[in-house]
Formats: sequence, structure tokens, C-alpha cells
Amino acid sequence: MPELAEFSFTKKELSRVHPAHLSYLIAGAHACNELNAIRIYLILEREDAIAKSAERPFVTIRQMVLMRHLAAKLFEFNKITLKYFGAIKKSFPSKLKTHQAKYLPIAVRLRKYRWLDELRNRMAFHFDDASYLDKFREIDDNQELTMMIGHKQGETAYLFAEEIVSMPYFAKVGDGDVRKGLEETAQFANRASSEVIDFFATVYMGIGEQYGLFSNRRFVEADPKAIGTYGKDFIPVFTSHDLNIRTRDIDGNFIDD
Repeated sequence: MPELAEFSFTKKELSRVHPAHLSYLIAGAHACNELNAIRIYLILEREDAIAKSAERPFVTIRQMVLMRHLAAKLFEFNKITLKYFGAIKKSFPSKLKTHQAKYLPIAVRLRKYRWLDELRNRMAFHFDDASYLDKFREIDDNQELTMMIGHKQGETAYLFAEEIVSMPYFAKVGDGDVRKGLEETAQFANRASSEVIDFFATVYMGIGEQYGLFSNRRFVEADPKAIGTYGKDFIPVFTSHDLNIRTRDIDGNFIDD
């Protein structure tokens, strides 16, 4: 059985951490939780070879949504990290030097992808209807736009909105090729997420050891069926069986009956 180490501490114990470190520990931990959660679904949506044409729009839309939000979270993590560096500049210069050296390659990579702020500000966190209308005016008059309508909400896909808003953007990333842009963004987002999570873990371990946050520990067992791997990363895998999800065919009969 896989074992996980669970650490616990009181508010009083956590309050011993210097405020400059504590604010970053809380914000960075929250950011890493979001990165981990979103990245799992991006990994599960990595399949590109979709057999049926009816399924492609739904998978493509989910991939674009996940990548937009993952990129936006990376942008936000970078913001709070740079703010943290400024906060510890005078009080903890040696820590700053160590952290900056480790974070520099990540910061350089994030700056290289200057489209992160556009994804965050115009697609992921804010809906910029005026700019969407501008994008609509830029496309060719004869370009085909599509949508899918089914009997249930989850079977409706307004693909034309992504064809106007998102696909031109990913085409730009992929030098005119939407799929190439999606793949490049996914590879970048997954790699950068791994690096960010690893960086924050290093910071957390150092501060946690300094302020005694690892003294109260116990080991808990995890179900081996719920742990998977993707590259060097371990990820939790929850199957439809675990969630008691059952699938119906077109006539409404359960497929597993």
C-alpha cells in the first residue's frame, strides 16, 4: 500500500512563521493545489486521436479551457512569488538569493511565453466581449463556424465561440496550426507546473523545518488503485467505477447491464 505522510499543526504553531513567509506559504500552497487539480484533468484530456467527429469538439473545448486556466494559474503564481521576493529582500537576504537562483529558470520560461497574461486577462479570468467582437471581424467571411446540440446540457458545444475566441490564439502559438499550438501549450503548462510545484515544495520544506512544522506526523495508507503516474509525477486517478458513474446508450439502457 502507498503511504502518505500527514502533518498537522495548530494556528498558534503556524503563527510563529514570519508574516512575509507565512503569507507566501498560504498563497503558494493554494496556488499549487489549483495547479495540481487542473493538471490532472489536462493529463486525462491528452488524447488527440478522437475516432468520432461528434466527440472532437467536446474534447478540444475541454483541452482549451484547462490550458487557459492552467496558464492563468502559472501567471498568478509568478506574481505572488515575485511579491514574496520583494517582501524578504531586507529581512532574509540569504534566503532570497537561494530562492531566486532556483526560480530564475522558471521565471525566464514564463517571461518567454508572453501570451500568459492574455490568456489570463481576456479568456480565463475575464470575458472581454468587445475584443471577441474584434476577433470575429478579423476572420474570413466564408469561414465555417459550428456548434453541437444534444438532448442534454452536457451534449451542447458552442464551438463557434472557440473558433472565434480561442482557436486563432492557439493557431498563433502554433505558427498557424491550432493542434500544434494546443500541444505546445499543454507541454509548456505541464512542465512549468511541475517546476513551480517543485520550487514551492523546496521553499515550504525549508521554512517548515525552520519553524518546526513537521514535528507532528503520521502515515496514512492510500489505495494503490487510486495512484497513477505521468512521467515523474504521481497523480491520483479516480475512475468512473470509484465514482459510481454508469453510462447509458442512446435508448437509455445502462451499458454495463
